[in-house]
Amino acid sequence: MRDSYKNDKTNKIIKSYWNLQDGIDLAHIPYFLKDNYIEQGIEYNYFAYVRNPYYRVISAYFYKWPNRHQNTIKKFVTHELIRYDFSSMGFQSNIIHFYPQHLFVCDKNLDIPSHIEISKLDEIKHYNLVDFFDDKCIEIINTIYSKDFQLFNYDVIKP
Repeated sequence: MRDSYKNDKTNKIIKSYWNLQDGIDLAHIPYFLKDNYIEQGIEYNYFAYVRNPYYRVISAYFYKWPNRHQNTIKKFVTHELIRYDFSSMGFQSNIIHFYPQHLFVCDKNLDIPSHIEISKLDEIKHYNLVDFFDDKCIEIINTIYSKDFQLFNYDVIKP
């Protein structure tokens, strides 16, 4: 997605947001921290893409560990993902792809500002979720990403 905006000649790239600065992955700046990283006095267009949380966990897992087998994701969800602390708002770069998406687009009150354009990313690859998750994994994902399911109107699977 980033490359499509970068390669569109009608878009003006003001600054490249990639790598780390002050512990923040600049490619994943939360909306409520934006003033710390962008120049003031400029009118910006804000947009975000969101994904179905189930597919996002699968995609993030294989992005981070491309050589792992799909059977290992269940152990990851039940032993690692469940322990990640997303409440601190520390946005740790090593787990940034697993943070609930609403944390990136909400303001400090956890409301989505009306001027942010949010689009759902159509899944390029559709996964058969039962190949990746069991009922325990589904429960964990439903809990961690409950606000994402609600705000972005994704269907919740009942285990």
